[in-house]
Amino acid sequence: GNTVSGGEAGLGAENQSDYTYASLYGALSGRSLESGDYDSFFGARSGWQCTDGNFNSFFGGYSGHLCVDGDNNLFMGYYAGSNFTTENGRLVIDTYQRTTKGEHETESIIYGVMAAAPEDQTLTFNARCNFPQGIPAVCNNNEVVCHDDEIVFAAA
Repeated sequence: GNTVSGGEAGLGAENQSDYTYASLYGALSGRSLESGDYDSFFGARSGWQCTDGNFNSFFGGYSGHLCVDGDNNLFMGYYAGSNFTTENGRLVIDTYQRTTKGEHETESIIYGVMAAAPEDQTLTFNARCNFPQGIPAVCNNNEVVCHDDEIVFAAA
């Protein structure tokens, strides 16, 4: 079953049976959704222009709001992932309105590409990294180096 709450949420389908197991909360959330499975949109206008998509999770006002047909995306925060339209497997954590997809990739605090195979996945931290117990670290060039020289994570 579907759960829909909010003015004009989930009105894209002729009836709510055209998408399955959707959770749409907030005014205009999933407003254009016509089909798709297991989508979760929380926040005003989250997934607003999404017409088809599966397994998307959008949390925050306007998150994923231009997503037309993407699958397996996770957008968290106000306007997070709002410029992605047909991409699949994207992770965006942010709370600022970005103008382009490129800005989401390079300015969101966390951006990633999720895939079935680990070697096809990427995760970008667009911030200084700090680790527990005050171990300072540097994150750049696909490498995390902790200054105590005990831990080094580098791209394979």
